[in-house]
Amino acid sequence: MPVVSGVWLVYTAQKNLKEQRLYEKKKLIWDLALKSGGRITVAQASSVTTLLSASEADKLLNKMQEKGMLNLKVSSKGVIVYEVAGMLEQGDELIDV
Repeated sequence: MPVVSGVWLVYTAQKNLKEQRLYEKKKLIWDLALKSGGRITVAQASSVTTLLSASEADKLLNKMQEKGMLNLKVSSKGVIVYEVAGMLEQGDELIDV
């Protein structure tokens, strides 16, 4: 029984560590996007830190887009840009409700 408990503790600790790392990477992307006016590219996300390769940044940005956190846009030069969902554009007027 102690062996099973030990294996379970190791498994749980590894799972929690992976989830924590994923959270930190998503937070890094989110913070960078907010500092960049609500927009971010794969190149921007992967160039800021060694925590993310371009491939990993692309996967995380896609997952965040699928969850509705980011909107997918394409620039006039064909660059894929992820935009924070729900961000107001400069000049947007707010109406009292």
